Amino acid sequence: MKTKLLLILSLFVLYSCTKKDSTPQNNDPVKTNGYYPMAVGNYWVYEFVNKDPEGNIVGNSSTDSIKIVTDTLILEKLFYVFETNRPYPNTRFMRRDSAGYIVDQHGDLKLLPSANEALYNFHYGYIGSDTAYSYWESFVDNINTQTSLGNYTCLGRLAYHEAWPSFGGNTSVDSNLYAPIGQLTRSYSYLSGGKMYGSLINYSIEE
Repeated sequence: MKTKLLLILSLFVLYSCTKKDSTPQNNDPVKTNGYYPMAVGNYWVYEFVNKDPEGNIVGNSSTDSIKIVTDTLILEKLFYVFETNRPYPNTRFMRRDSAGYIVDQHGDLKLLPSANEALYNFHYGYIGSDTAYSYWESFVDNINTQTSLGNYTCLGRLAYHEAWPSFGGNTSVDSNLYAPIGQLTRSYSYLSGGKMYGSLINYSIEE
């Protein structure tokens, strides 16, 4: 009788496990943005040169890095905190991966998982009640990028800052990204027309 009871219990356990394991599971992976690998400790080092409006290099080169120093929760969502000294010393910004779309803590789109030439983050800036500038971004594909680490076909993020006509013309900021390394080039520009170009020379990433 004892043996028969154990056999019944064993068959019940086996049936229960089999039934549980056969239940369909949603194992689809969450889509992540390989162009922006994010983990605390990741860093990217860039060599910068300053170019005048004609494209001539002016002055000496310099280096700067972007490093993910910590992470933090904002409204129960995980953001990574980046530190850099360009274009301003001790600059910090936050990013998170939202199903392949990189956004900042304000919800503004910072990177798409694929190219799209539509305009993003378009807005006007004001000084008092006067319009001072307009700003917009777009993303394009198949940009050839040459660095000291090699040649890559990249996704490009283009940002435009158009000062009001009395202040001058467009200034642009562009960065080229390659999965899974990340941002290969950085740049920023001045209303005077000069532009700083940064090219990746070293990096360390842990995905």
